Amino acid sequence: MPPDKIQLLTEFDFKPLAIGLNIKKVFPQTRLGEFETKTEGFSLLDLHASYTMHSSKMTHKLIVQLDNVFNEVYYNHLSRIKSIMPEEERCLSIQSVSYTHLRAHETPEHRVCRLLLEKKKGGGGGGGGG
Repeated sequence: MPPDKIQLLTEFDFKPLAIGLNIKKVFPQTRLGEFETKTEGFSLLDLHASYTMHSSKMTHKLIVQLDNVFNEVYYNHLSRIKSIMPEEERCLSIQSVSYTHLRAHETPEHRVCRLLLEKKKGGGGGGGGG
C-alpha cells in the first residue's frame, strides 16, 4: 500500500517562457502488509523551465529540469529495491525538442483545405496555429 502524500504542481506561462515547480510531501508508511517494511517520509522540490521559439514551419523548445533540488535521500515504499538503494539524487536535465506545425492526424484533404484558407486570409500558407 502506498503512503499518503500531498503534491502541488503549478506552472506559470509567460510566453515564450514557462516556469514551474512540483512540491511533494510523502508521509511515513506505518500501515504495513505482511511482507512490507516501514519507510520514512520525505519532501521533494522539482523545478522546470522551458523556452519556446516559433519559426514559419517549426516550433523549437528548450527544456531545463532540476529534480530533487535539495538532494534529499529518500526511499520509495513500493520500490522492490528500496532495501538496496535510495531513489535518484539531484538530477539536472536539458532537452531540445523541435516539431513541425503539421498535425499527425491531418489528411492530405485537410491540408489542402487549411492551406487554401490560409491563402484566402492572406497568410500565404505559412504554417498557421500550432
